[in-house]
Amino acid sequence: MKAHSVLLALFLLIGYTINIVAQVDRNLRFTHLTNDNGLPTNTIYSLCQDFKGFIWIATANGLCKYDGRSISVYEVEPTKGERKKGGIIRHVFEDKRHRLWVITHKGVNLYNRNKDNFNFVSVDSLNNFSRVIYQDDKGKIYMGGSGAFIYNEQTSKFDPFYVNQDETITAFITAITSDQKGQMWFGRMYGGLICADVENGKLTRYKHNDHNINSLISNKVTSLFTDHHGRIWIGTEDKGICYFDSSTNKFIRIEGFPQICVRTFAEDAEGNIWIGSENGLYIYLSDENKFINYKQNYNDKYSLNDNAIYTIFKDKENNMLVGTYFGGLNIFLNSFLQFTYYDCGYSDKYLSGKAVRQIIGDKKGNLWIATEDGGLNYYNKKEKSFEYFKPQQTGNCLSYHNVHSLLLDQKDNLWIGTYLGGLNKYNLKTQKFSHYIHPEYPDLLSNNIFTLLQDKDEEIWIGTTNGLFIYNPGKDQFRQFEKKYSWS
Repeated sequence: MKAHSVLLALFLLIGYTINIVAQVDRNLRFTHLTNDNGLPTNTIYSLCQDFKGFIWIATANGLCKYDGRSISVYEVEPTKGERKKGGIIRHVFEDKRHRLWVITHKGVNLYNRNKDNFNFVSVDSLNNFSRVIYQDDKGKIYMGGSGAFIYNEQTSKFDPFYVNQDETITAFITAITSDQKGQMWFGRMYGGLICADVENGKLTRYKHNDHNINSLISNKVTSLFTDHHGRIWIGTEDKGICYFDSSTNKFIRIEGFPQICVRTFAEDAEGNIWIGSENGLYIYLSDENKFINYKQNYNDKYSLNDNAIYTIFKDKENNMLVGTYFGGLNIFLNSFLQFTYYDCGYSDKYLSGKAVRQIIGDKKGNLWIATEDGGLNYYNKKEKSFEYFKPQQTGNCLSYHNVHSLLLDQKDNLWIGTYLGGLNKYNLKTQKFSHYIHPEYPDLLSNNIFTLLQDKDEEIWIGTTNGLFIYNPGKDQFRQFEKKYSWS
C-alpha cells in the first residue's frame, strides 16, 4: 500500500533581500502521526519513502515503517551480531538500486528485503560514528560522520573517501550534497564547507570571513541541499541560511532571515524551498520572493504541532512530510492545495460553528454562512476574516443559533431560517433584525425553517417541518400554501 506520500531573483552584491511574513498567505493544514498512533517516540531525525511506497521513519527510539495505516517497528544491528529494537536511528535512505540504508547510533545497516531484516555494514575506521548517507548522480554511495567514506561495491564495506592519492576528509561531517558539475560538498560542524572536485582530485575549503560579506555565513554547518536551479542551500547552527551561487562563486546571504539553527531543507512540487528550523517552518516562495514562517498554533489542531523541525521529505505523491523533535510526524497532503480549509475556532480567522448548512454570496463577493451550532457567519474575502451573528439576551440580534437556510432578497434584506427560532430578517443597510416567530405570527405554524425562496412577485416561500408557507412583505402576512393540483 502506498503511504501518505521547494526563479532566480535579484542578486545584490552585499546579499539578497526578501520579505518574511507571518502565517497568513498560504493555508497549510497538517495531519499528525505521533506516539498515540504507534510511533515509539515523537522525536524524528530522518524520513524516506521506498520504491514500494512505504514511509521509513528514523526516530530517537527505533526504526519504523508506515504503510498509511499502521506503524511497524524494526530491529536493527547496531554492532555485528547484536539485534535490537529501539535506540537512536540517525538516518534512513533508499538509493537508486532500491537498497535501504539505515544509520544507527553505532553504525550502518542495509535492509534485506527477502528476510525483512537489517544487517550491519562494515566501515573501515577505528571511529565509526556515522551521520548521513548520500548518493551522487553516478550512483556512488557516500557516508559522512567521523569522516567522509565511500561504499565499496566489491567488498561491501565503506572505505575512506580519497579525493586524490594523498587527501581524505577526516573532520566531523554533518551533511553531504552534490552540485550540477558533479562535485561533492561536505558540511562540517565546526569547519565550514569542503568541495571535492572528484574528476580533478582537488579540494576547496570554504570558511566564514568577518570581512567578506560573500563568504560562508557560519562555519557551523548543519545541513546542505541542492535545488533544481543548482543553488546549494546551507543551513547553520547559529546564523540561519545562505546559498552558494556557482556562477559568481559567492555565498549569498538572506537579509532578514533570523540567526537561528536550521536543520533541514526540501523542495516542494511548486519549486518552493521548505526550511526546517528550531523556530518552526519557513517556506521560500520562489515566484513571490518571500518567506512565510509557520509555527505551532495551539488554537488550530491542523497547524504544526512542534516548532523544532529536524527533517523534511517530499514523497512520490508530492506530499510534504515534516519530522519534529517533540511532535512526531506532520503530514501536509498535496491535495490540500486545491482547497482552502476553514475550521471552527475562537478568533475572526475561524468559523463560529462546525456544522455548515448553507452558503450564499452577496454583491461584494463576500459570503453569508449558516451554521447549525454557531449562528450566522459573514466572511469578508478582502480582510480574510469572519464576523459572527449569534443570539444575545438583549438587543438587536439573531433569534436562535441553529441556522438552516438563507435568502438575500432584491431589496438587500437577508432572510434567515432557523430551527426552533423561526424566521429572521436582517436589513443590510440599517443592520437591524426583525423576528417572525410563532405564536406572534399565528399563521406561520412552525418555527423550524429549512428552506427559503423568493419568487418574481417578491414573495418569500418558506419550507418548514409543518408544511409550505408564503410571506407577503407588503402586507406583512403569512399564508399556508394550498395544493390545488394533484401530482399523483
